[in-house]
Amino acid sequence: MIKYDNNINIRIQPWTKGGAKMDLSKELGKIVETIKARVEREIPDKGYFRNFSENFDNVALFIERDEEREGRAFLGISVLHPQLKVDAATYLMNGDRETILKYLQNPELNSKLEEKITKLSESLKDVR
Repeated sequence: MIKYDNNINIRIQPWTKGGAKMDLSKELGKIVETIKARVEREIPDKGYFRNFSENFDNVALFIERDEEREGRAFLGISVLHPQLKVDAATYLMNGDRETILKYLQNPELNSKLEEKITKLSESLKDVR
């Protein structure tokens, strides 16, 4: 994760939780598994469902209904600025329940998510 100091200089900061270093890939794996379980339970083939998200530290994976197409949703990722209440987000894909689950089972997903997190963090570095 990129952390910003008061001068808006960037430096790489290891992920920490309670003072202990976290393994980013492991933490992403946990929220991906949780999102998968929720997609299976909460996204119907047809009908209404609520948007939901799973997060750790300043990173969230989220599901948003596709208002234009029934039974479809957007999967996205969001990174919160470390000092301000703003975030940068992007959609990763759009699909029905089965398409989203297939996407979440990609063995290279964690590395793709880590790249997105870095890009989104970089996009926030000039926000003051």
